[in-house]
This record gives sequence, C-alpha cells and structure tokens, in this order.
Amino acid sequence: MSGATAKQQLLLRLATLLAATSVVFSAGCANMQKTTSQVADEWSDDARAAVTPTTRLNMAPFAQHLVKLIADIQFGLSGVKPVYTRQYLDGPEAAEFIESMQEFKRNLARIIAYSGRVISLARSNLDGPKRANALADFVDVVRPLERGNSDIKFKYTEEDLQNILARIRKQENLLNALQVAQPMVVEAARFLRDRVDELKKNRLKVEMEVEKQIEDDYLDVLNYSETLKRRQRHNFELINLMVASVEKGDKSALDKVAEADVQLAAILKTSNSTVLTDEKPVLLVTRRLELIDKHKRFIAGDIEQFHKVLQELETLIDGSDKALQKAKVAVILWSKAHARLAAGETDPAKFDFMSVAKFAFDLIL
Repeated sequence: MSGATAKQQLLLRLATLLAATSVVFSAGCANMQKTTSQVADEWSDDARAAVTPTTRLNMAPFAQHLVKLIADIQFGLSGVKPVYTRQYLDGPEAAEFIESMQEFKRNLARIIAYSGRVISLARSNLDGPKRANALADFVDVVRPLERGNSDIKFKYTEEDLQNILARIRKQENLLNALQVAQPMVVEAARFLRDRVDELKKNRLKVEMEVEKQIEDDYLDVLNYSETLKRRQRHNFELINLMVASVEKGDKSALDKVAEADVQLAAILKTSNSTVLTDEKPVLLVTRRLELIDKHKRFIAGDIEQFHKVLQELETLIDGSDKALQKAKVAVILWSKAHARLAAGETDPAKFDFMSVAKFAFDLIL
C-alpha cells in the first residue's frame, strides 16, 4: 500500500468518526433541550397555579408552610442524643449552651404559635375590627424570651410594645393590623438571627471545654498507647538491622543495634563476630514485640471508646451548626413571608418561600 493511499484511508476514517460524533452530540443536545423544556413547562405550570388571582386575603399558605418548616427545624435542634459524651456536658460552658439552645427552641415555638393563631384568625368569622383586636391579643407572643447574660436584646421597650398593640386594636381590618405588627416581626427575626450567631460563637467555647475534659480523662491511656507505638517501632527497627546482618552481611548493622539498645549491646558484647550468630538477641526482641502486642490489646477498648467519644462530639457539633443555620434562614423567610402578607398578597401566595428554602437546604446541606 502506498503512503498516499494509507493517508487517504486515515483521513476517511477520521471524517467518518467526526461525522458519527456530530450525530451523537446533536442527539444529546436535543435530548438535553427536551429535558430542559419539560422542566421549564413543569415550573411554568406550578408558577401559573401559584399566582392564580383571587379577591380575598388568605394567610393559610403563610402559616401552613412556616409552621411545618419551623417545626422541622425545632425538631432538628434536638439533634443526636449524647451517649458517650453525656458525662462531659456538665461544664459551665456546656450547661450555658444547652440552656441557651432550649430557650432558642422555645422562641421558635412562639413563632409557631403565632403562625398557627394567624391562620386560625384568617379562617374565623370575625369581622375586621374584631380580627384586628384578636391579633393584638396574641401578637406579643412573637417577642422572644431573653437571657440575662446575652448581649442580644429586643429593641422595643414595654412602652413601645403597648403603643404598637394599641395601634393594632384601632385598625379596621386584619390587613392593616398585620402592617402595624410587621415591625415587631422584623425585630423578632433580627433578634433570633443575632442569637444564632451568638450561639455559634458560644458553641466553639463548648467544643474547647468538652475536648479538654475528654483529653484529660484519656490522657494516661493515650500516652501509654504512644509509648507502646514507639517501642514497637524501635524493636521493628532492631529486627530489620539483625536481618540485614544475617542476610546481607552488613557489618555495621550490629554496631547500630548495640548503639540503639543497651540490653542487646550487653548480649552482643560477648561475641566478637561482626555478623549475628546468636539467636538470643532475636528471641529477646520477639518477646518484647509479643508483650507490646498484648498490652496494646489490653488498652484497645479504651482507645476505641476514646474515638467513639470524639466521633459523637463531632456529630453533635455538625448537627448543631446545621440546625442553627437552617433556623436562621427559616426566621428570615418567616419575616419576609409575613411582610408579603402585610403588603396584601392574595390567595395563594405569589412565592412559596418555604418550598424554596427546603429545596435549598436539601441541595446545600
């Protein structure tokens, strides 16, 4: 076959391959475009359903979605129940953090209670002024509980709150009443967001406190474990040197053994040979390794327990961080959803904050 003919055949095969690749690529793009279009159509259907106009204000979507999500997050804040770390959670930082978390969950419960009562009020048969008056009766529940040792404070004084409640009672309908209540909701959300950041900082103090207790508790067994490892490595090195002396005739190997180990040096001193001829050094090192292995197995249960404690601590910390972050996002969305209602959105809500939030949580966390 001539060089020109071979070159022509090669070009032909390349052209065929490129053509086939183009077909596959085009088909793949078409399928991808089809899939994207289907997703877009489904999203459009959902969007059209979500913005169907009505003539009445309906807060049911707000309360239903918020109650469900915040209840999920509150449950998540309970986290994994400590088993191995329970005994280390009695320090001052841990006790303070646990109490602060309990208070934070109670504050989320207050938001849940408010949202639930809003939906009940929206479905009631009361007229406008009575609905506004009823809102004033329970809107104060959004005011969070405050811990005395926290730097985060609710900015409205008791006098400010009473003025807001009085204004709510003067409104002619529920929509206007919600608008007057919105600043309280915004401030409650700000307070809870800042509390999340404060809790995260305090969590670091708890982690340091608990880790210190765990290390102190296991210090002796951990030190002994390291000692056994060092001795094991030392004796393995001696074995390797003695093997080199016998198998490779390394004349310097026994000198290194004598320099590294006093006990073996005394045994080797009786022999003038530069090559290992006595089995006593090997038997001695072998007995040492057997004893080390026995001791390692003796403390293996304690070492395993130590790692279980650390693993559980890591799980607790990770779960706490994720739950707090979810709670922070949920509170922000709750405030925004309330603002949309107060702005007069109709049934159903234009934008399902909670569904988007849950979708984001699933992707990110």
